[in-house]
Amino acid sequence: MLQLAVFSPPDGGYEGRFTLAVKNSGYYILNVNARGLGDVEAYLTKVHGVRPAHVGKQPIQRFFEPGLATTALEKKGAGTDKGVCIWIQDGLVLSKTELAYLTSLVTADSNFKVVVECGYEREVVWKPLTQVAGITAGAF
Repeated sequence: MLQLAVFSPPDGGYEGRFTLAVKNSGYYILNVNARGLGDVEAYLTKVHGVRPAHVGKQPIQRFFEPGLATTALEKKGAGTDKGVCIWIQDGLVLSKTELAYLTSLVTADSNFKVVVECGYEREVVWKPLTQVAGITAGAF
């Protein structure tokens, strides 16, 4: 059960090394940016609607796509036998409810691991996601 909050320097570079280490250990990495994510549960695990930009005289359309994390879990390659690691960038814009859902996703399905970049520090700091979100056991 892996659910981590990462605090790293704003100049970057450290995340790439850690994602490469996770990938080399047998996980499929799913990079997601939290800005513009919308409903986290629907985007990651359920079928959700997507409306492309309306440009002029074209009709307004809506497409339905399956959840990104469940699709990645079904498509994972032969070298990724451990599961899917969902790496969320700019996680400081996520609410406590969304962070609570991410922790419950990991506890419900052991194939998912979640790493959320929650802020900036002078050096790389790892904390449990439940500690950062202020979640107590059994409160969700």
